[in-house]
Amino acid sequence: MPPGSGNCPVCGPVPHEANPNTQPNWLIDWEHRPCPNGPGSHDICVWNPTPPKNANLANGGSHNSYPGSAMGGCYPVCVIYVDLWNVVDATARHLAKCGPQTKEFILVAFFPASLVKAKKKKNFRTIVGAAERAGIRFYTHILGNPPSMKSPLRFP
Repeated sequence: MPPGSGNCPVCGPVPHEANPNTQPNWLIDWEHRPCPNGPGSHDICVWNPTPPKNANLANGGSHNSYPGSAMGGCYPVCVIYVDLWNVVDATARHLAKCGPQTKEFILVAFFPASLVKAKKKKNFRTIVGAAERAGIRFYTHILGNPPSMKSPLRFP
């Protein structure tokens, strides 16, 4: 069965755990699984358990990430996954820890509505305003769009 077809001759429709049509390749993986209803097997799209650092968004360099490991140093780029971490908490923590080294924040959302919700968080606009006055740039990115498509942060 070719990857992405979603239909197994033995099992019938095969639900993917991740949507291969809307997620970037670095965030998904393919697993070959046996059919639970008889002989045969099929490929299924799953979330990558150990995705690489999102080098495309961070221009190929090391970066800080929320969520992420607390063991790293401070880098010019900070990526915040707004569906997984409170954007106000992450931005404030990062600025307190790495403020002078930070040049760019990239807010990454799984869905456009998540980004809208994140921008409406209490005090976020104030934090962004103070950081921008210090020369830090903010961008947004919706997963599923090409990795090179990050847009400047805009408030409604």
